[in-house]
Amino acid sequence: MGTFLGIGLGPIQTGIFLLGAHRGGMELVVADVDAELGAAVNAGGGKLTLNIAHDDRIEAVVIDGVKVLNPTVEADREELVEVAARATEICTALPSVKIYPHVTPWLKEGMERASDPTRFIYTAENDVEAAHKFSEALGQCRAMVEVLNSVIGKMSGIVDAGGVDQLDPLCPGYPKAHLVERFSDILIDSPEGIDAREVQGLRAVSDLFPFEEAKLFGHNATHYFMGWEAHKKGYASMDEIREDEALMAAGLEVLVEESGQALVKRYLDQDPLFTSDGFGDYAKTLVQRMVNPYLRDLVERIIRDPNRKLGWNDRVIGAIRMIQGEGFQPKALMACAAEALGQLGDLDQVCPELWGQPWDGEKQALMAALQECKAAV
Repeated sequence: MGTFLGIGLGPIQTGIFLLGAHRGGMELVVADVDAELGAAVNAGGGKLTLNIAHDDRIEAVVIDGVKVLNPTVEADREELVEVAARATEICTALPSVKIYPHVTPWLKEGMERASDPTRFIYTAENDVEAAHKFSEALGQCRAMVEVLNSVIGKMSGIVDAGGVDQLDPLCPGYPKAHLVERFSDILIDSPEGIDAREVQGLRAVSDLFPFEEAKLFGHNATHYFMGWEAHKKGYASMDEIREDEALMAAGLEVLVEESGQALVKRYLDQDPLFTSDGFGDYAKTLVQRMVNPYLRDLVERIIRDPNRKLGWNDRVIGAIRMIQGEGFQPKALMACAAEALGQLGDLDQVCPELWGQPWDGEKQALMAALQECKAAV
């Protein structure tokens, strides 16, 4: 039996990696700095309950035997170092890759206590360069380590327990619940030896990058677009737009005709997904998943943090650049970006602030196009 070490105890960790490690029969340890959460899990005997949203119901699934340790507490930190020494699979599921430098010192200390076997470290921060950034933070390490990117198309959230849906709390006495959708096609890199992993429910692919772009510039871009349009219409949650035929059709059109058309051209036949029929089928299913009434996805959550989501390489602007790079014009995404950026202020001030330096010709041209688009609305 191997040891699984999770870093961060959010719904991506619990709903994918911790659940997969539990099903693989592994020892389960999680590092998290939330003292209240850790105390509640440990007091409840390490029993976690997930709420899984199907398209017609919510299913409660139990994970047993989880121990939570706080790396800011000296005794827990030392125990985490010992766990890291024996861990065979590790997953970082943190709010941001910026937290990596706070994690890698104690993790590296533990891994270097035992050089064998190779550890697989899954990075799950929704950043296409997550594995590279983690490796940089880790630096030279005497242990054998493979740091892997992941593509996670699974929607999830932390919500109040109980309520109208009568969701089970994550653990007894804790006020929050983890709600994740049933979708479970989770992709990871495919280094040598990955087939020996014990965490279940992961699919290794030889070239992850096309799928990363499909997730960010297809799934995430369309999700933001639909969230923005829902916000304009006064909807509070995504399931409210299920009967809005015009908005549902607009979301599907963005995904297929704007992002999808460009992605299929860029990665044609690298996988069945990157064909007209394959992407079309994927898009129809995905748009319906986005409005699952049992997922209770809030519009406010989707469009929050515009400084990140409207960044140069992120979902909206990144998708526009990718689509234009393949010779297409994403009219709906352009209109969405112009409106959303316009809510933050004058574009000639907002765009340089969000997109960073150097302020080159491509950035100037896109800002000018967005200004024209905004004026035309």
